[in-house]
Amino acid sequence: MDEAPATSNSPRPRTMPLPQAKAPHPPRPPRSRMGKRRAAVLILLHVGMAAHIAHWKLAGKTLTPIEPSESMQTLELGSLNAGFVFFAAAILLTFIFGRFVCGWGCHIVALQDLCGWMMKKIGIRPVAFRSRLLVYAPLVLALYMFVWPTVHRVLWTDNPAPTLVADFSTTGFWDNFAGVILAIPFLIVCGFATVYFLGAKGFCTYGCPYGGFFYPADRFSPGKIIMNPDRCDGNGYCTAVCTSNVRVHEEIQQYGMVVDPGCMKCMDCVSACPTNALSFGFATPSVIKKLGKRKPPKHKRRYDLSWPEELALAVIFITTFFATRNLYGAVPMLMAMGLAGCGTYIIWKTCRTLRAPNVRLHKWQLCRDGAFQPAGFGFLAFGTLITLLIAHSLLITIMSRLAIHDAIKPQLDRQALLAGAPPPLTDAQRTAIERALSRFEFTAPIWRGGIGLAPNAGSDNTMALLYLALDQRDSAQASLERVVNAIGPKAHMKGQALLDVARIQMLRARTESSQAQADAALATLERAARMSPNDPEIFENYAAALFQLRRDLDGAIANMRKALDLDPTHVERWMRIAPLLLMKGDPDGAIDALDQAVAHAPKEQRDTLIERGQSMLQQFGAPRQWTPGE
Repeated sequence: MDEAPATSNSPRPRTMPLPQAKAPHPPRPPRSRMGKRRAAVLILLHVGMAAHIAHWKLAGKTLTPIEPSESMQTLELGSLNAGFVFFAAAILLTFIFGRFVCGWGCHIVALQDLCGWMMKKIGIRPVAFRSRLLVYAPLVLALYMFVWPTVHRVLWTDNPAPTLVADFSTTGFWDNFAGVILAIPFLIVCGFATVYFLGAKGFCTYGCPYGGFFYPADRFSPGKIIMNPDRCDGNGYCTAVCTSNVRVHEEIQQYGMVVDPGCMKCMDCVSACPTNALSFGFATPSVIKKLGKRKPPKHKRRYDLSWPEELALAVIFITTFFATRNLYGAVPMLMAMGLAGCGTYIIWKTCRTLRAPNVRLHKWQLCRDGAFQPAGFGFLAFGTLITLLIAHSLLITIMSRLAIHDAIKPQLDRQALLAGAPPPLTDAQRTAIERALSRFEFTAPIWRGGIGLAPNAGSDNTMALLYLALDQRDSAQASLERVVNAIGPKAHMKGQALLDVARIQMLRARTESSQAQADAALATLERAARMSPNDPEIFENYAAALFQLRRDLDGAIANMRKALDLDPTHVERWMRIAPLLLMKGDPDGAIDALDQAVAHAPKEQRDTLIERGQSMLQQFGAPRQWTPGE
């Protein structure tokens, strides 16, 4: 029977409110204690780097850079250095303990971690960009850097394998590194940009060639993050704190350990696990574990791209890398990898914004239900600008490469041109030179009539040689002075440009009998010596100029000795200082110089040098005979 409804006059039933249980707040994921420890280790790493640089600055000579790229010098030239030893040791240790060197000993990882930490402070959590094909870009670059030169030498050249010679000290510590002026854009691209667009370890995943070797080595390593199945409750905190973009909870459920070679053994997941289910230990290597797994995967690996998108973005990545590498003679290879990764992501996200109904970029809603949001219009403008800049860079790079190709066709001798003895040019050579100059001018900065956005000191240096071949000394000198006044080039390159300017001025001093040009040449050489104090060639030319233009014998000897102090094994310089010492009235010093020349010369050249030395002593009427080795 239905209950009768209560009327307004009916008494209200008495009710007692039930006590409501307060909903428990979700537990806060525990933070990793390893973050501070790893930060301390990486800070000490940077202190050591600063000490290494300071020692070089103070002593003028130090241990060769402990940088994997230095291994290229060992493989190509046979110079066994600290960088090769470190890289080889790091790869061997990775085969045993896994990829811990990346997580605990890399300054680029420290930069990315710092950028990620700063982004989280302002509410941006980097999200990993997952691609099937682009993860192989570091391996391809690693093979190009470290394997291809040897393959090319063996298959296509007659050059013998280099003799391995230990060389653990250097005076040119910074010779193989980019200039300081590139530090800020490098930090922005390989730090903030790659973390923002590609994820917490975006550069490691898509740009680091050294990781290209560590990645496969980790697959054979028994050192793993392993799980105790009796303690794991599947809370997922391990994945939440991982900064290596590894889906830890899925891997340990499927394999009982982390098999992803992207794991850098940062130990954050081990530290953050509230049940202490994870630990570092030794287990079956990933390559064997994955081949021998019996149960089907519980979680299908998720990627951001379809296969057509993968192929298209691979082409965009390669194109962007080609367009930006050594752009304007400045962009280093690693920075070009960072630009390629970020540029590829931006173009992909721009296309997604145009096609997909709902698109987000971190906290920004770009498109909702097919309608562009204000952030979407801004991102489309940004993506269009980046696409145009990549296309512009590609055009600049292609024209610069074509110009260089034309410039090397005439096979010009730089020393002969600077000495005022340009060879006669054929019509084909003249055409190639004029075409190269036209293309270089096309890539020149906008304020010089070209389409470039920055000057290229390397192009200006080559243009000077081409102008000298056409006997246009004013234009050649102007090109070299642009190199000297540019911001990016290193001191060594500027010193060499000043040396070439001085040679042109000396040539004019002789051909035009101009004392003003002679004084200008000496002033330029003095400036070059101050700018590049470790270049023996500059001091040798300064010595020659002082003797030829001013007959300053003392100054010539002093500068030649500086050149020999910087390079005491240079045979011809010992032969050139000997007559200067004879003119000074120092036959004993001249004979010592001749002894040094013979001692450092190859055996097949020693007889010729002895004849030259004895003839020199007879010419100057030396009071004593010379017997080499006495």
